[in-house]
Amino acid sequence: MMNELSQLTRQHYEKNEAGTSLVAKVSTVLDSLSEGAVDSLQLAGLDQFHVMGLEATKQLAQIAGLERGTTVLDAGSGLGGPSRYLASTYGCRVVGVDLSSSFVAVAQLLAQRTGLNALVSYQTGDLLALPFPDRGFDVVVDPACSDEYSGSRASLP
Repeated sequence: MMNELSQLTRQHYEKNEAGTSLVAKVSTVLDSLSEGAVDSLQLAGLDQFHVMGLEATKQLAQIAGLERGTTVLDAGSGLGGPSRYLASTYGCRVVGVDLSSSFVAVAQLLAQRTGLNALVSYQTGDLLALPFPDRGFDVVVDPACSDEYSGSRASLP
């Protein structure tokens, strides 16, 4: 069951004042790009939804010592930029979890458009109630959401 902080956070990110879904808005942007797959550099301004953007993701990957076959949980995956970068650059298998169903839908769309569906997957969920077994991942990355769970970081895998 989702706690009050999780519910408030989800409500904040699911706001849509313009009446158009986030997926529709991102699809419009993607349609303006050339045909075929897009890559991390093309999407970095959109999907690296955290401080320092793609550069922070690169530094995080180096610190984590990632290599091909590493299984990664992207905690608070947002639009999925870091997870797709890790998958495309290091060959990691990444599962992204985010409170916002619209963010998850966009992350799935972008995974399809980048051709990374085989390495990344996304699901809506609460990081304080994950459906994964203990030690189910080699690495947990958290580029953007630690402030939302600052009182509960010890309970993350």
